[in-house]
Amino acid sequence: MTEVMTPQSFVVADTDLPDQGLLVLSDARTDLQPHELVTVYGVLDRFDYGRFAARLELATAATYRAYDNRKVLVAADVSSRA
Repeated sequence: MTEVMTPQSFVVADTDLPDQGLLVLSDARTDLQPHELVTVYGVLDRFDYGRFAARLELATAATYRAYDNRKVLVAADVSSRA
């Protein structure tokens, strides 16, 4: 994981993912720290700030501008190997 935006949104990086990483959104609050190894299960969706902001307590819209209309992972389960 490269960046934690809120307890319910973070970015993961891997060689198989886009250069800017993959935004992960989770209904469950996580206590993750940057550079932790995580395992995430969920479904892919298109990011629309208005659809997810209230439900997931996201940060400001500007924080997620790079992910507008991109694929994001809506997590059903997040686990860390800290």
